[in-house]
Amino acid sequence: MRVVWAAAYGGLQRGGFIPALERVADRLIGRGDRLDVVVPDVGAAPWHDDVRARGVRLHVVPNDGRAAARQVAALRGDVVHAHFHDWLVPVTLAVWSSRARLLWHLHSAFETDTVTVRVNPRRRLKFGLVGMRAAAFVCVTETIAEGARALGASPRKIVVVPNAVDAARFHPPDAAARDAARAALGLGPEPAVAFFGRHPGIKGADVLAGALPRLDGVTVVAVATPPGTVAELRAAASATGGAGASDVARVVDVPFTDDVREVLWAVDALALPSRGEGMPFVALEALACGLPVVASDLPWAVELAGRNPAVRLFRSEDPAALAAALRDALATPPVSSAPAPAGSAANAPAAAGTDELDRWADRIIALYRRGPLR
Repeated sequence: MRVVWAAAYGGLQRGGFIPALERVADRLIGRGDRLDVVVPDVGAAPWHDDVRARGVRLHVVPNDGRAAARQVAALRGDVVHAHFHDWLVPVTLAVWSSRARLLWHLHSAFETDTVTVRVNPRRRLKFGLVGMRAAAFVCVTETIAEGARALGASPRKIVVVPNAVDAARFHPPDAAARDAARAALGLGPEPAVAFFGRHPGIKGADVLAGALPRLDGVTVVAVATPPGTVAELRAAASATGGAGASDVARVVDVPFTDDVREVLWAVDALALPSRGEGMPFVALEALACGLPVVASDLPWAVELAGRNPAVRLFRSEDPAALAAALRDALATPPVSSAPAPAGSAANAPAAAGTDELDRWADRIIALYRRGPLR
């Protein structure tokens, strides 16, 4: 079987998407199938060599849907698995007359400023008409599935497959690993909160800034956050809040990183004051590392909180509510693993190891076979 992934993935870093790709690649290539992956040219991404080393045939094309569609059509896959919203229509049109089994994988929320899906003629045309060619709409949350149905996707073709992370890599640290991770970031005894702010408006950087004066002595570790936003957080951190509030210790600026595990090991909570998400991998990675997650009460977070008590919700757009939720989360120390036996690696897998991501990969590959959705 020849499988083609058309992934409009713009990350230079591995994130949570590339490990998922690699897990599918290992299974397909291990049984003699072929996997081609078409991605946009976003520069020299370190993970390109990683996936090639696994036997994946990687095709880097201009960051344009038509270029991606031409490459996908030329590869003549038995299965075409299209990821993210940007390339869905051109890739679908390119394989329309072929015999390829086509999957649309919907990773992202339909809106970034509201929880209500905007239904308009263009979207109805995309999901109701162009989407007729898809054999399956793979949704990472029930909320995204509801949105796809509202936009005209066939309900019988919708399947929910939640994201998964590698528990062999993301697990609670032992005391020595946590101390080393904190020392690497220059953290002292004060509590620390991680914030991933690559897209400040979507990620709610202003909501976090509004919460900082209400927090006592908390350091923010701002990861992959633009310099201007870091400056705004630092200004907020030095401000005074209401009665009894004191200055926030500081804001630690961490640039783009290819592996966030050590950041998650170093901090005491993850703040996600987002306005729009699908199901962020970093939330799952944080939970796997034993961290509490404080998130806006968006549908994805409500779903996640329903199955994980370490997720604390706060009223979206409300800095005071975020501050209160963070105080509550920081009152409970992160989960730590037992001290590692002498001679063992700090990142030794937990007992459940790779099960979650393995099950995810098996479920995805099952969708490549013709027949009823599972």
